Amino acid sequence: MKKRKRTVSAGWTAVLCFLMAAVTLSAEPANSGETQDPGSVMRRIKYVNGEKVVVDEMRLDHLKPDETFSPCPGVRVTRLSDAEAERRLRKGAPRPRLTDGWVSEFYTDFESGTWDANLIKRTLSGGYTWGRVRYNPYQGTYCCWCADKESQGYPEKDAETDYYGNNMDAWLEYPDFDTRGCDNGTLSFLLWYLTPEEWDYVNVLFSEYWEGYEWYGDSDGWQLWEFDLDDWGPESRNLMGFESLRMVFKFASNALTVQKGAFLDNVDLRKRFSAGAADLVVSALSGTPSGLDQGDLLTLNATVLNQGGTRSGETNLKYYLSQDAMITSSDHQIGTGSVFALDPSESQNLQAMINIPTDVPDGDYYLGAIVDEEDNVFEDDETNNTYVVAGNQFAIGETGVPDLIVSALNGSPSSLAQGDALAINATVLNQGSAASGATDLKYYLSADMTVAASDYLIGTVSVNALAAGGSQLFQTLVNIPGSLPDGNYYLGAIVDEANNVSEDDETNNTCVAGGSQFTIGPAGAPDLVIGNVVLNPSTGQAGTSTGVSFELRNIGTASAGAPHNARIYWSADNSAGPVDDEMTTVAVFDIIPAGGVQNISRDVNILQGTPAGNYYVVVVADADGNVNESNENNNEGFASFIVQGTGVGTASGAVPSEYFLSDNYPNPFNPSTTIAFGVPEKASVRLSVYDTSGRLVRILVQENMSAGEYRVQWDSRDHSGTAVPSGVYFYHLRAGGFSRSGKMVLMD
Repeated sequence: MKKRKRTVSAGWTAVLCFLMAAVTLSAEPANSGETQDPGSVMRRIKYVNGEKVVVDEMRLDHLKPDETFSPCPGVRVTRLSDAEAERRLRKGAPRPRLTDGWVSEFYTDFESGTWDANLIKRTLSGGYTWGRVRYNPYQGTYCCWCADKESQGYPEKDAETDYYGNNMDAWLEYPDFDTRGCDNGTLSFLLWYLTPEEWDYVNVLFSEYWEGYEWYGDSDGWQLWEFDLDDWGPESRNLMGFESLRMVFKFASNALTVQKGAFLDNVDLRKRFSAGAADLVVSALSGTPSGLDQGDLLTLNATVLNQGGTRSGETNLKYYLSQDAMITSSDHQIGTGSVFALDPSESQNLQAMINIPTDVPDGDYYLGAIVDEEDNVFEDDETNNTYVVAGNQFAIGETGVPDLIVSALNGSPSSLAQGDALAINATVLNQGSAASGATDLKYYLSADMTVAASDYLIGTVSVNALAAGGSQLFQTLVNIPGSLPDGNYYLGAIVDEANNVSEDDETNNTCVAGGSQFTIGPAGAPDLVIGNVVLNPSTGQAGTSTGVSFELRNIGTASAGAPHNARIYWSADNSAGPVDDEMTTVAVFDIIPAGGVQNISRDVNILQGTPAGNYYVVVVADADGNVNESNENNNEGFASFIVQGTGVGTASGAVPSEYFLSDNYPNPFNPSTTIAFGVPEKASVRLSVYDTSGRLVRILVQENMSAGEYRVQWDSRDHSGTAVPSGVYFYHLRAGGFSRSGKMVLMD
């Protein structure tokens, strides 16, 4: 069949015509009840040379509540149960969500908005027009109908015809459905009809092909009709191949018909793109004036841009006033603007005159906007729909103005090198008569007591919005920049340097720390070392724990900045290396002055499964190199730990009747010897080695032990792991009230 060009818009088009019986003002659709459809007829029709031809006919009286039937590919009808109809038609029912790349071209439930002004395209001289009434089974909701307002009747059968030859006196015409770039489209709507006479009918035509369907009879309630516009009709017609489509919903009836007709609701037209989704952003926003009272007019200018890859659907732009720079839907909404469907890279300029609501409290506000807040448009990025007019606040009401000052400032230490950490304490106070917006506080080092933006910026922190009289305390660690020249400096701070907040006094935002100077440079440097590492206990079995105490000393000539970390390692020798296991980290937050010391204690666990033998607990100061030291090679200290296992074990399963200490074997020895002893009961046991001067060389055992016979191996090393010289040594056992010694000889 040769295709026709539509005369009402450019390019190839297809028209979806919905022909309905009109209704009187008293007509109401009856409740469906949960019964089978009493009877209605659906015909497949086509037009040949302007004449309607019935191709085939089928009855729909087999439909039960919530049953779906597909008369042909791409067309589905579902008879809704009472519960499902009420869910879809009740006032405030949520609109179906958009997913998987679908965008909304048009949707109306006839509940609100300006649908009548935008959609009524034609009202003929007979006075027939579209109306919005509550004539449906669900109280308080709207649907759509058409009738003669004067006679409350119906137009004559031979009334004026439209350009398709249909006898019509009014229609509801929707805007063009732009299909460029689409790979699919759907149309759905809810329909109730009661047209028992054959010439009272509901008709759907796809006019590009001049074929479609018509229904008459009793639908016995609401039906959901769905059309896949890319796969419709007996021959799988594709309606997406044209530049645009247009929908026209129409009523027609015979004047003899009374209290019969049809109702229409929830018209939903969607499309999906193959080239990716749209992406809407607010690219510009401004408002004037910046100071006004409640009820005054605020003039707004905004631009919405589609920066995505496909055309967007219609949506809206909402304007807000917020007391901070984060615009959300919980802020004060002051207006809404309509956003058209936009092609990729297309933008829309919006201008609005909005009265400030009287319920907006006095104060300073940021102006912001959110496009597509309800997610009507499926987008590539749903997180970039918000815009705020940065750096500019709007004063609403008689509020006075804020006044920000730095009310306190100090830093320590006063002498440090480039790269060292300077601990700064500051307080920002709003001493004005109105709340302030968010801003920032900047720290400077200055060669004189006049701190300005041209001095050395060493740090910035964010300042929250502050109520009148409110304050905010800051504690900040700032590393001195490596590019800062050596010298003496004053510490200063400036709040709201960029004038983000309109203040009563813009000249009092600067503060200098008490007139004291800070010495920066290598005149002195810290030097961190570890001293007096003590383990308690110094022997034990794998899987047990020991306490580590040590001194963190600064033997340098300048303070050691903070923070930095000391780390404790488990090592086979007395130096920490890359293969050694880290036992714990000690964070040091206090600055250690020159000559200062910090005593630190931690408990650490001996790894389960560690073989018996002599090991070392190594402590490393400034393990990450955060402190610039005069000597970077003296940061370690250590102590030895004996893991008891094969070295300390039971000699037999017998329990001795009394305490004993045996002679070591072998004796003389080199390099190791074994000492056996026994305890008849659970007791605190200490086995020690001394030299001939009585100096403690090594504690081999110091723990509570169960009754039994034990043996201990000494490897001729002292508590630091250093091999002792050859000579005579004494071993001494103290257990319960038992005390005894033995002599042994270490040979060269």
